[in-house]
Amino acid sequence: LLAEWLDECCEVGPALVETNARLWASWEAFAKARGELRFIANSKNLGRRLTSRGLNPIKNEYGVRGRGLLGIRVRRVGDFD
Repeated sequence: LLAEWLDECCEVGPALVETNARLWASWEAFAKARGELRFIANSKNLGRRLTSRGLNPIKNEYGVRGRGLLGIRVRRVGDFD
């Protein structure tokens, strides 16, 4: 399911960056629409799963205020019905 979300809703590349809040909003909407939110039930677990895939956590860097990840960008946040 995570790979599906990455393919459908995100771009992955070394120069991309996204906030944790936006990543979570996209994942939450995607997983809820499929009845699978229990798979990754909170933003902390989502961050762990994404960093295990080689994405790098950042804080107040690359134009992001707060926390985010380097190497990913959300293309789609909602409308998964």
